Amino acid sequence: MYDKYPEYDVPEQNIIQKFFAQRWSVILIEIAMTLVISVAAGRALDPFGTNVEEPQEQAIVEPVIQEAYTPSDGIPVDVIKSYGIDYIRNQQYPEAEGMYDLAVLAEPNNVNNYAWRGYANINSGDFVEAHADYSTVIEMEENSFDGYNSLCWAHGELGEFDSALEHCDTALELASSPVEFVIAHENRCWVNVEMGDFDSAYSDCMRVFEIQPNCSYESCALAHYNLGRILLAKDQPVTAIEHFHRAYLYGSQYAQMYLDIAQVYDEMGYAAAAIASYEKYIQLAGKESNPVAQLRIRDLSGE
Repeated sequence: MYDKYPEYDVPEQNIIQKFFAQRWSVILIEIAMTLVISVAAGRALDPFGTNVEEPQEQAIVEPVIQEAYTPSDGIPVDVIKSYGIDYIRNQQYPEAEGMYDLAVLAEPNNVNNYAWRGYANINSGDFVEAHADYSTVIEMEENSFDGYNSLCWAHGELGEFDSALEHCDTALELASSPVEFVIAHENRCWVNVEMGDFDSAYSDCMRVFEIQPNCSYESCALAHYNLGRILLAKDQPVTAIEHFHRAYLYGSQYAQMYLDIAQVYDEMGYAAAAIASYEKYIQLAGKESNPVAQLRIRDLSGE
């Protein structure tokens, strides 16, 4: 539900420029670092095509970490973080998490590293790890809006709704800009919908459009989506469809939104809209997508 990057330092130098500016010894370390990153992201294969075992991971990581951060030869940690940002922008969240695992090892007292790793975790659906990272963020910065707002989301996804609401309330107290108020109200709206408190949810989602009328970025799309869910629960399907349509048009990276919208369109007989929503859901969910979505596309297409 949280839809903007944490407002932390982002290295600005082009990563390709940094790579080719290094000595060959450093580039060799870069190749080793790629192996480490792959291991950390859980995707590494050895040169002979077999999965890397746990002992191999430990053997690779420790010496490379030590060498990579040697001032004379090592890759600057900002380069590692640049890769992490690039992965996040490309929605390659496990790879981004691997990069920020390294950044945390190199700079364990840098709050930004935990925030970015938490962002990667929360977007890849690893809510337990995201919870741990954002808990560290608020331990290090007790007035972090991003930390509390993201903990609201993580607790909500874990079904811990009372804790989610507490963190949502704190995020609203810490919000200091219209965008932050919009994000926090939408987040709390979603938690209340999940709890079945539709009146409270309706108030929060409507507050989004009181703060920023006609807004169309991701939090606004999610507010329309949740208003659609609320109105369906209140047996107002025609008005609900209007909000679902706006949610679809404004867009989100939240795959479940498109699946829910597709199923509503499907049940109401809007075949073309259902197909488009199912396809968007599959695009975002990738290999984790529900196979029923593919079946419904074929059925609705008459294949």
